[in-house]
Amino acid sequence: MKAHNFLNSITATVLIAGLALTGISSVAVAEQIRNNTLTDGVIRRTSPIYRFRNMWTPGTPTEELRGQEYTFSAKEGDDIQVYLDTNRGGGFTPVMVLFYGNNKQVAFTQDRSFNYRIPRSGDYKLLVLAKDAARAGNYTIEVSGI
Repeated sequence: MKAHNFLNSITATVLIAGLALTGISSVAVAEQIRNNTLTDGVIRRTSPIYRFRNMWTPGTPTEELRGQEYTFSAKEGDDIQVYLDTNRGGGFTPVMVLFYGNNKQVAFTQDRSFNYRIPRSGDYKLLVLAKDAARAGNYTIEVSGI
């Protein structure tokens, strides 16, 4: 009985911890982003699926979107600017989600750009996702200020 309760406790902890970002595809390989460097990307119907929810809007359901994962290191106080150009092909509706540390969501946008002041030094993960996977396509992303 104690072992069963312990396993239920672990399961509940994992579920709660995984609310911000769950189910990162095992085939997903993050690409390192460099400061002020244009990085070309593509979202296909076969791109990895990322499961997440917008933590900034209460009651938002969990979504599963296809996309790409990027990483970068930043220092406390850096003012970063993220710009996504989807006009090269596809014209998909973008979603960008920024995570710090152990998948703590720190920014979310459905626009093609956002600014963010880094609260603590460390490694960050940026997801570029297609809201409408049927119209997925090519894009260029640039992060500056890191």
